[in-house]
Amino acid sequence: MVDCLIPEDFQGFTELRKRLPWQTLATGEHWYTSLPCLQAASNRVVDYLQPDIQWVCGLTATVKICHIVEAAGIAVIPHGGMNGSNGQHACFAMPNIPWGECFVGPPPGVPLIEIAQKTPGMSVPEEGYLIPIDGPGFGIYLTLDDIESFAQLIYPNLAHIPGVFGFHEEKLKNTLGARLAQGRKYADHR
Repeated sequence: MVDCLIPEDFQGFTELRKRLPWQTLATGEHWYTSLPCLQAASNRVVDYLQPDIQWVCGLTATVKICHIVEAAGIAVIPHGGMNGSNGQHACFAMPNIPWGECFVGPPPGVPLIEIAQKTPGMSVPEEGYLIPIDGPGFGIYLTLDDIESFAQLIYPNLAHIPGVFGFHEEKLKNTLGARLAQGRKYADHR
């Protein structure tokens, strides 16, 4: 059973485990820090924890949760973990994540790739399998146009102000060039 009680009912999870010891229980997608996961692991009230990587404060918190519950023998299946590039990498990297949850619901006849690939460079499941991209930054590649269109989508009320979304491409190239040069210098120095 998954999320059959309200998330804050910790006593209810303890009672549920006592009354249904044979039942596989999973919860955690509406827990927003690692503390409820620690309590669930300490009391062994669930078999699977399902933190949502975006809601639990990101990949670092998800890795922390994996370490906390591993000692109790509890597996982690991140809620929608395969729907994002960081979750895809977490699902492959953490030993107590046995598989990844992915939900993409395209209309009939629409290829999965057209619906699922929201982020440029993100892997999309094919025939039930997924291989995460191995590029830097979780394999995500964004252009300045991608960033600008995302900013306009998120902040539509600011679109009428001149220069708000005009990224300084030359300045960005110079900054990135300087960082790359610094990285090469560091690599040569080692």
